[in-house]
Amino acid sequence: LNALISAYRPLQLREHFNLIVRQVVYNGLLLISPTPGGAGTAELAFGAVFGDYLEGTPRAAIWVVWRFLTYYAYLIPGGLAFAMVFWPRLAPLQRLANELQRLTSWLGKHLR
Repeated sequence: LNALISAYRPLQLREHFNLIVRQVVYNGLLLISPTPGGAGTAELAFGAVFGDYLEGTPRAAIWVVWRFLTYYAYLIPGGLAFAMVFWPRLAPLQRLANELQRLTSWLGKHLR
């Protein structure tokens, strides 16, 4: 987050440390959030915790990039690893194609 904010405004060393402490607090808030992955809480708390550093910056773009790098970036490889380990050797896209073909043939028979 420090690098993203530094791209739009200069930060002093003290401000870098302040941002790091705020990130620790922010991540702690997300851990006790009652929603999965902190959804909703993450959006509301981001502006409240980091708002004074985001003046004059594209807040939404910074939030999307930061949330992707800190949350979604590890979900994608994890999902792929899960699929490779636990799904049968039949490729997921092939399975989807088979299910769609069965559905369209069933709809064709019953909607005539």
